[in-house]
Amino acid sequence: MLARQDAGRRVSSIPPYGWTTDPARPWRLTPQPEEQQVRERILRDAAAGETLRGIARGLDAAGVPCRSGRAWSHQTVGAIVRRAAKR
Repeated sequence: MLARQDAGRRVSSIPPYGWTTDPARPWRLTPQPEEQQVRERILRDAAAGETLRGIARGLDAAGVPCRSGRAWSHQTVGAIVRRAAKR
């Protein structure tokens, strides 16, 4: 599955945070620039030792929207960090 993801191929109907589907080739993922910036912020804060809850609170305080439209949760932030660690 990771090999497919590394090749830019979808393995789920929901693209991971920071990515979107290519309208011309829906089986391919393309970077979503705004979400990529948030993703980099999350990874930078996590590497600096910030807690997942602290990162989520910081994103909410800064007015950064979560893809779901709800407040950021430590589970969502943790999933982004874990996914990046697998790569």
